[in-house]
Amino acid sequence: MRLHGATIIDPVNVTGIDDTNIINDISSLMSYNFRQDISNYLSELKNTTMRSLKDLIEFNIEHADKELDHEYSPNQNTFISSENQTNFTANDYADLYNKTRQIGGRYGIDAT
Repeated sequence: MRLHGATIIDPVNVTGIDDTNIINDISSLMSYNFRQDISNYLSELKNTTMRSLKDLIEFNIEHADKELDHEYSPNQNTFISSENQTNFTANDYADLYNKTRQIGGRYGIDAT
């Protein structure tokens, strides 16, 4: 990039942003999308009866000795969190999405 005239600022110091809240906000956005996204994906598969995140959770419980590797996937916290997220409305999602876009853009990299 430097060869083409860009000024590189490294490291970037973004101030005034609470990292913990950002991580929680992004996790909420991902959980909101994950349940529907995994259902859409599973609906296209012809070689399984799995059709929902709940199906996957139940399958993993029934086959925990094979599916829940203690090193790489010791639990289903992400699945369960996504499945249980029911009080998040479309408006909540839109507000949080816009907030994280501003933090990542206007108040983040664009502000440096």
